[in-house]
Amino acid sequence: AIEVLREATILHDRDHLLELLQKIELLLQGSYAYGQDQDAYEIDIRLEACLVKYRSLYPEVRAVRSPFDDPETPVETFRSYFLGIVWVVIGSFVNETPGEPRQP
Repeated sequence: AIEVLREATILHDRDHLLELLQKIELLLQGSYAYGQDQDAYEIDIRLEACLVKYRSLYPEVRAVRSPFDDPETPVETFRSYFLGIVWVVIGSFVNETPGEPRQP
């Protein structure tokens, strides 16, 4: 659990808006710095490690997204192919029509 939290602090060290990171840094200092008894400290460190590893660190994302994929959700649809082909055609047209002719 401690290794998961250490990796999270390294990965998100420049995210100043993340309040959970302050709690994780306090947990990594030990149970005395955390201000709780050893049992509460161990439970909190395991819960935070589980949250970091399997869910999002951001509460806004956790509120609206599940960490599990829905196998019933269609991914390969006609709409995805249609939009992909349209954007490829538009991108190719824009790329091939510059202001002046290019030589290969």
